[in-house]
Amino acid sequence: MVETLVRTKGLQAGPEAASVLERFFQQAQQTESSDHIPPAFWSTKALPEDDEQVLFQATVILQVKGIKEPDLGSDELEVPEPLSPELAAALAEPTSSPERSLWQTLTKDGFLEKVVRQELWESAEWRHLWLEKGRLSEKKPNDCM
Repeated sequence: MVETLVRTKGLQAGPEAASVLERFFQQAQQTESSDHIPPAFWSTKALPEDDEQVLFQATVILQVKGIKEPDLGSDELEVPEPLSPELAAALAEPTSSPERSLWQTLTKDGFLEKVVRQELWESAEWRHLWLEKGRLSEKKPNDCM
């Protein structure tokens, strides 16, 4: 909790943060209640339906350095187990792209182009520029482009 306060500039690192940490520690020793520490800062909590189990929340960090090369000197080569039908089906599915789907929906039937043309037409600066140069008549954008 003190780290979060320092990171968000609520406390200065060093003596000020150490003093606050010391006060929190003293409060925790004097009371049996954990109310002085907000729930978001606990990594464990009791499950409401079972007093003997706790819910533990943590972060796992993995570092991958590459693919392990097979040991060619070994007589036995590992044969991978076949994939389950569900996993094989999931891997065979095409990857989804929400951005592409949204773009296709917006550009379908020229909808996005019509919206952009209308916005440009309603822009007095744009209309004035084009009318001044004689490139556009007083027709609506959908009629002239």
